[in-house]
Amino acid sequence: MGVKQRVVLITGATSGIGAGIAHRFGQCGALVAVAGRNVERGMEVVESIQRMGTRAMFVEHELKDELAPLRVISEVEASLGPVEILVHSAGWSVFKPTTDVTPDLFDQIFQRNVKGLYFLTAAALPGMIRRRHGRVILISSIAALRGINGHSLYCASKAALDQLACAWAAEYARYGINFNTVAPGMVATPMTAELTADPQLVAAVKAATPDGRLGTPEDIAHAVLFLADDNALHVQGNTIVVDGGWIVPPGGFA
Repeated sequence: MGVKQRVVLITGATSGIGAGIAHRFGQCGALVAVAGRNVERGMEVVESIQRMGTRAMFVEHELKDELAPLRVISEVEASLGPVEILVHSAGWSVFKPTTDVTPDLFDQIFQRNVKGLYFLTAAALPGMIRRRHGRVILISSIAALRGINGHSLYCASKAALDQLACAWAAEYARYGINFNTVAPGMVATPMTAELTADPQLVAAVKAATPDGRLGTPEDIAHAVLFLADDNALHVQGNTIVVDGGWIVPPGGFA
């Protein structure tokens, strides 16, 4: 059936990977709810989708607000209709050696990367169960699959998403709801700007990547769109790695 006229809610959609995903859904005729904290950037994404001739809206979403999940779902469903596809692209990272991590920083990262999406999913599930149809797609990271120096919290929080997809699939697949993750490699976005501004680091990543380039938000959006389509009906609890082969061992074998 594709995603035309289906309602999709995308968190972290005001820039970077999330905005790329929102644009791709808009191009395919979905009804797009752009969720995020930055109203100005969010409205720019909404307006660009509306210029494609499809409906879109912005909904303010603060991951630290414990009352946000029910409000966000309610606002989207009142404006566009039942949320059928939920894409979690919001996330945050900070470089810190483990010995410098404070309990407050630990809580902040897991609040933004895990807790917020957990309860937004919980708010969307009753409707999906009732309709016996839904797609939940979590944007994980290559960091969930390989250690990254100085990013222990980010690695752990993204690995949690992969396991949530598995656990939710075991719990709710019988209701016609699919749960999967997409794990990007290094993608040039505002969140990775500090890293991608280092030409030596970028050159090293490209050299270690079989297809020789960094990823783009569009690369990630294509994988998300596949998982949102009914052609992926039998894909459950899986992670699609979109990294140009960065995770492949040198020479292609261990």
